[in-house]
Parts: sequence; C-alpha cells; structure tokens
Amino acid sequence: MDFNQTVFSLARDGKITFLKYMFEKSLKADINRYINAVIDGQTILLIAIKNNHYELVKYLVEDVKVDLEQTGTIQFDGESIENASPLWLAAATSNLPLVQLLVENGANVNSTTKTKSTPLRAACYDGNLAVVKYLVSQGADIEFSNRHGHTCTMIASFKNHLDVVKFLVEDCKADVNKRSIKGNTALHDCAETGSIEIFKVLLENGAKMTEDSCKITPLLTAALNACEAIVHLIILYDVDELTGRVDESRSLCTEIEKIHALELLGSTLVDKKRDISNGIYYWKFAFRRRLKNIARVQAGIDVREGETVEMYKKKIAKPNAAYNYSQEFNSLDEFAQISANVDDIRMQSLLVRERILGHHSDTCYYIRFRGAVYADSGAFDMCIKLWLYALDKQQSTLDPLSPLTQSSLFSFAELFSHMMSQKADLVSFEQIFAVFKRALFELKSAIIFLPNKKLVKKNQQLNKMKLLQTISGVNELRDDDCLNDEMIRKIVESNIDVDFFQSNDQLIKQNGDNRQSTTKDNNSLELKDDLESINFHRILILLLIFIGLLCRLKSIITNDQLFRFKKAVYQLVKINPKGNNGYNLLHQASLRDESCQLIKFPTCEIPTNEIVEILIECGADINEFDNHNNTPLHIVCKNRPNNSAIKMLIDKGAHLDVRNDNGHSPLDYLLENPKFLDDNHIHPIKHLSLQCLCAQAISKYKIDYKNILSKEVCEFVQIH
Repeated sequence: MDFNQTVFSLARDGKITFLKYMFEKSLKADINRYINAVIDGQTILLIAIKNNHYELVKYLVEDVKVDLEQTGTIQFDGESIENASPLWLAAATSNLPLVQLLVENGANVNSTTKTKSTPLRAACYDGNLAVVKYLVSQGADIEFSNRHGHTCTMIASFKNHLDVVKFLVEDCKADVNKRSIKGNTALHDCAETGSIEIFKVLLENGAKMTEDSCKITPLLTAALNACEAIVHLIILYDVDELTGRVDESRSLCTEIEKIHALELLGSTLVDKKRDISNGIYYWKFAFRRRLKNIARVQAGIDVREGETVEMYKKKIAKPNAAYNYSQEFNSLDEFAQISANVDDIRMQSLLVRERILGHHSDTCYYIRFRGAVYADSGAFDMCIKLWLYALDKQQSTLDPLSPLTQSSLFSFAELFSHMMSQKADLVSFEQIFAVFKRALFELKSAIIFLPNKKLVKKNQQLNKMKLLQTISGVNELRDDDCLNDEMIRKIVESNIDVDFFQSNDQLIKQNGDNRQSTTKDNNSLELKDDLESINFHRILILLLIFIGLLCRLKSIITNDQLFRFKKAVYQLVKINPKGNNGYNLLHQASLRDESCQLIKFPTCEIPTNEIVEILIECGADINEFDNHNNTPLHIVCKNRPNNSAIKMLIDKGAHLDVRNDNGHSPLDYLLENPKFLDDNHIHPIKHLSLQCLCAQAISKYKIDYKNILSKEVCEFVQIH
C-alpha cells in the first residue's frame, strides 16, 4: 500500500482525525517522509492550504512542525507556478486566516517562486486588500519585482484593483514610475486594461508618461487597446473643465502625440473592434486637428517652441503592392472617397498603424489578421501578399528562429496545403517558392547570427540589418527598411557560414569591438537553448513541407522554375543542417514527425518519396549518421512508414548492413518481416558489395585490423 498517497488523500479531503491517528502510530522517520513527499507537484501542507482546511494546516504547522518554506508546483489561474511556498499559495487564494497563521509561525513574507513572484504580488494579483495590508504590515517588500521587472503596483493596476493600487501608492508611497525590463510602467499596464480611476490615481501621485522599449507611451497603449476613455483623459488633461482653456503646464503629451493617438485609436476600432463608423470618426477628427495646427503655425498664433508646419503633415509612404497600392488620405476630399469603400478603409487602417508604430509587433499582427480575413473570403492572392509583407518585416527585425516568424511560416504551410486541397492550380509555384526562400533565409540567418548573438547585442551599431546588408551587398538599404527579394536571394546563395564574424574583421572593427575572446571556433551550430533547438528543428520540418508542396507542382512548372527550385534545394543541402538527434534532412524526410501534424489540411505529408528523391538528386548524403549512428535507411526501415522510400534509398546506394549504436543494421529491421522483402522484390544480396561483405567478416570473426588498414578503411569496418 502506498502510504504517501493515503496521507496525501487524507490531507486533500481534510480528514484531520484520521491523519492524526496515522501520525500517532507512525515513526518519526515515516512522518518526515509523509510530510515531505511530493505528489502531483504538491506536499500535504500545500494541498491542505489549497483546499482551505484551516484546522489541518494549523495541526501540520504547530504540532507536526512542517517546514514552512517547502515548495511545490501549483496550478493557478490556468498556469503552472513552480517553487510556490505555502504562504504564496495562501495569499494567492486570498485566505487571510491561513496567511496570518503561516506568518505568525515564521513563514518568509518575501519568499519567491521560480518566476520571482512574492506572496504580496500574489495577493495584489487576486486583489484582496486585507491580505495585502497584512503582508505589508509584516514586512513584505512592495517594490520587489518579478523576473519581468513587474511590481505589485503594476499587477494591481493591470488587474483593475483600485483599492489595492490606492493603498500601495497613497499609503505605502510605492514608486509609480518604476519600469519593467521592457520599460513599461504602471500607467502602461493600466492603459492596457482601461481603468480610468486607477489611471487618475497614478497621475495624481506623480506617474510620468514615459516610453517603453518599443517607444510606446501609455497614450499609445490605450489607443492600441481601444481604451477611449483613457485616450480622452490624457488628451484633455490640460483643459480646464470650467473655462475650457488649455493649461500647458498640465499637458501630458505633445499635440502631435495626441494626433497620433487619435489616428491609432481609429485603426484599432476598425480592426480589433470592427467599429468602422467610430474608427473613421477618429481619423477625421485627428485630420481636422492636423489642419487646425498647420493653420495656427502658419499664422504664428500660440506657436510652441520647435513647432513647424511639417510636423503636422503626414509622412506618406510609397505605394505598397501588399496594400493594393493604397495611400493614406491627405485631404478631406480623399477621406470622403476612402470612407465609401470598406476595403479602402481596411487598408487605411494598416497604413496608419505602420506609419505610427513602425516595426512594432502589432503592425505585423494586424497585417496577418487582415490577410486571414481575405483568405476566409477566398481572396487568397491578397492574403499571400499581406502575409509575405508581414513576414519580411518580421525577418527584418526579429532574431532568427523567433516564434512569431515560425508562426507566420506555419500559417503559410497551412494556407498552401488548404489551397491545394481545394484545387491543384489554385496556388502558384512563385507563391510557394517565395516563402520557401524566406524559410531558407531564416535557417541561414540562424546559422550566421545565433553563434554570435552576444557580440551583436553588445554592439548597438552592429544590428541584424547591418549584418545582412554587409553579407548581401545591398548597400543602399536603410535601417528601417524591411527585407526584399534581392537581399533574400543573395543571403540564400551566399557561402557565408558560422565563421563569418571571425573572417570579416573589417565589419567588426568598423563597429568598435576588439573581439578579444568574443568568438570561438564555430564549425557547427550548437544551440544550447532548448527553445532555439526546438525552433531550429521546426524550421527544418517547414522547409521539407515547402519542398513537398513544390514537388506537387513539378508537372506544371517551367524548366526555369524547376532549375531555380533545385538550385535552392541544393543550397539547403549544402548547408547540411542537423535537427533533433543529429538528424540531417534525409533522416527527417524519412521520419513521420509530430510537428507535421500541426499543419491543417496536410496535402504534403512527411515522409514522401518526392522529398527524398529531390534531396538525393541535389546531393544529400544517403549514408550520413545521426547522433546514434543511424542512417536515413535505419530510420525508414525501423518505422516503415513508406515502403517505396526504402526501395528508393537502397536503389540509390544506401548501405543495408551498417550498424547503429544498438548494433542493428537496416537489414536487421527488414528481416523482421521477410514478406515485405518478397512483396517489394528486394534481394539484399544484390545490394551488398564485396567491400561490405569483407567488413562484415572482419567484424564477425574479430580479426585485428586497426594497425593494418588505413584510417578510412578502419572507419568503414567499424560501422559494419
């Protein structure tokens, strides 16, 4: 009988009488084992607190003397909280009597979880003022930040707990301008969720309108989240309610910042809230405000220092094919024309957001969102143009293997697969090939960038775009430009490898780094970060999926397109990237991978003959080993997902008799089912060379060869 489980069940159900009896009859060593046992991530003290068994907790704390700093994993508000203490759990569940009991018996009021969350932060998250006040009275640190740099004031502001915010700010004098790692303040958090009362409290207690690391102010944050009341509050904060006069000393932002916020609010209403009428109202209101300020500056009336007419004129971007060559309106007549067409309004929203936010993540999010809406209505070409544009922006600004870029590539794979399932010629070669090149670009960027990420981060002037500019030779590229087809082509076709930083002394010296001990010998890409390893593996899967989709079009594409396709695959094979378990592309193409199941409408499944065939045709090594000395033929014979792939690999010269770390050869796996060999007319003896048979004989009879044969021949014998 598992007594640990029995004790855990008693604690969960609050059976204090049975638990006392069991402990009285147990040895001290057994009791220690029971109270420290972890089941489903929790001890009996944690499970008793979770289920609000006060008397049982009191018995465990005061009589049994359970360690009050023992931790476990708690499921709280849909998340797993690791290293949570009993006090953290009691505070998170707003159980004041249990909080008091634990603190009175010596629990650490500033204990932290794995993510640096304290009991006070947990109480602020839940909004129980009584628990917050008690913890503060017992010495809880109100300024302690979690791993993201978020304070108790920030989380209380985000969760709209007005009474908690007032206590922290007014009574405890919490720092309202403390910044998180990403630079946001409590004002940003409040603006995101829209509590105007909390926003006023923060302002009244000295909160400043500062930018976060993405150059976003609380005003723009409110506009991004369609919090109209907060936008109005900030814009009108310098207006006297009685006289209507402007008191510039109370102004929270500049006039142009107000105009941008109104324009961005209009875009948010159009896209996020689908409120077109109010969206265009704010655009018109903002434009009239522009005209008013231009007239004021021209007339020299109440002109503020540094103001110019140009400040209030829109910076109109060049027409963009992704936006159907639409442009922002620059007159009320143009506004009237745009307002009459829903598509024009939607494009206007994307243009406004990109002008104000630049490369902010919301810019790409809504471009992709609008593309998805077009796809749902069957306008696939518009969707692809928008998604390609968003992908280029992501690859221009995000680090290689970013989850956001991966998500975009997966979306393309799903879209193309869906289109092919509807009609074979619904998607063109050029559309898939454009994305395939970008996936290949992502892989090559990772190989160049990741081993030297610390060096790039260290040198502010040596950013990713300058690195890519140097490699591609596109010298006219500006820092704020996104990638273009020419740059992607040059990167993909370049021979740059992970030694780039070591060989390109000129680039490093130009950007002010002596590079002493900053780089090491990088002959292969070693990804020590688990997330990076997972994302690198996913890129390989995506590349294989795009290859499979392109293979389905081989019968209808031109010779030039086929040549470009094979050339790109050759570039990929030449890189020879390795995924999980040291799998090369052929290993992966021979294996049914769970990652592929994430793609809806799997028109191209892995493994498939076409992918294996073109990889071999473009130079993939059919006898390369993974980390466990498996060749691609080992993988396909062991799992046997595709019988014709086995025959193809054998016909192309894959060794049947090489042995992996477990001593198994592909032939061993095939001989487990002799009928398979007969049905597929595979005769092993025809595929075993005299060299292979000799190597097998040497291994079988343990003939000493190491001091006789050359190094290359010795290695050949060893694998047999």
